[in-house]
Amino acid sequence: MERIIGDLGNKKGQKLLLSIGGVHGNETSGVIALERVFDFIEKEKIDLNGRFVGLRGNIAALKSGRRFIDKDMNRVWDDETIKKAIKNAEQVSEYAELKEIFEVFQKLQFNQYPDRVFLDLHTTSAENGIFIMVEELETTGYIVEKIHAPMVLGLHKGLLNTSIPYMHMHGFTSLAFEAGKIGSFQSVHNHEMIIWQVLCFAGFIDWKDVPLQIQNYNYLSEKTAHLPKKMILEYCHHIHPKDEFQMKPGYKNFDKIEKGEVVARDSKGEIKAPVDGFMLMPLYQPEGSDGFFIVKEMEG
Repeated sequence: MERIIGDLGNKKGQKLLLSIGGVHGNETSGVIALERVFDFIEKEKIDLNGRFVGLRGNIAALKSGRRFIDKDMNRVWDDETIKKAIKNAEQVSEYAELKEIFEVFQKLQFNQYPDRVFLDLHTTSAENGIFIMVEELETTGYIVEKIHAPMVLGLHKGLLNTSIPYMHMHGFTSLAFEAGKIGSFQSVHNHEMIIWQVLCFAGFIDWKDVPLQIQNYNYLSEKTAHLPKKMILEYCHHIHPKDEFQMKPGYKNFDKIEKGEVVARDSKGEIKAPVDGFMLMPLYQPEGSDGFFIVKEMEG
């Protein structure tokens, strides 16, 4: 697999959209969606008002179909770890991946683009996981307010050292999109939709350039119409392998839960929800360090 999925558009313009799929190797829909979008842009010879670059994230994990090989690649995005990764790339599989990604970043010279957007593409292990993750709305609002999916703020406080706050810190309008359940064909379509929407709302293309099947795609708006448009993190339950954590079966993303409700078990016994809210990203896969999140509707 090559690192770069596509690199199209005006390299000397003002705008850059950088998107990554497959940061977790068992989440392939973002990679497939990027491949399809780049293929359509090339085939239809669409003029881009800026540069659009798509990357594969954790190539070794993508080849093996695993979330990660040695370390979760979406928990290592901080300057200290990245410097360590570049210096000691042979020690950890994900360090080698990071080193290659940052070599691409260096070649891109993204500091030359005053208007730059970062889009990270993910899926979840439970049903109905369709939402946008942003650190704040001040810089992302002009894009995410128009997207037909709920947004969740504050997740970076529970998910430490992810790509979103890191790229935000380095001058990007930064957002992640969770497109639904891992491995579902619907997640690929949802990722395609979000890539086209970001290209349009960030001013790279006109809506008329978007494929007709995407223009007429109502799944996101219909699937999420009943949810609050803005939510914020209320609680995060971190876990360790020795905890023997097991999520109670049957939870879907954004199921309403009540304080005191038994939601999981571990070696110490029952785990009860400490607050009312909506369930988010309950862990139904063997790998991961976050058991579940609880979010609530954001006031104002």
